[in-house]
Amino acid sequence: MKKIVFLFLLVLLFFGFASAGNITRGFSSSSLTPGQALTVTLFVSLDNETFYLLDEIVPGGWTVIDAGSGSIEQQGHVKWVVIQNAASATYSYTVKAPSSEGTASFSGKYLFEGGSETEIAGAKTMLVAKAEPNPEPIPEPAPAVNSMLLAGALVIGAILIIAGILILKKKKKK
Repeated sequence: MKKIVFLFLLVLLFFGFASAGNITRGFSSSSLTPGQALTVTLFVSLDNETFYLLDEIVPGGWTVIDAGSGSIEQQGHVKWVVIQNAASATYSYTVKAPSSEGTASFSGKYLFEGGSETEIAGAKTMLVAKAEPNPEPIPEPAPAVNSMLLAGALVIGAILIIAGILILKKKKKK
């Protein structure tokens, strides 16, 4: 692996091309609880570059639980080296937040052919905090229906309907 990186850097010295591609970072969540997993996604956008080196640095106290296609040979880093047939790509890895609360900073750099080392753009910080407990919902009381009141309303309604019918019949007879 060290030989590949050395050869990659050596080739970069001989080819001084201007690079216009970029790499940005995104998170699967906007905040986490202690010990929760987070998927970090790196979006590689190339513009005529044919090879690149990508080094993502994981915050201290976080554990890489799935490096995806990246290499985790160096503690605290997830790396990708593409030395041929480079194309725009998406890389993801999953980390586990520490058991303590706090704000973590993700960082990383990339190097395209003929370019200089550049900081990965996009999301950088992640908040790890205990979840706010959801208050117990207060049950709504069932509407109080007085059965006597209901029965009385029905009787009065029936009387009014019958009285209306009788009045209409008297008016028709006249």
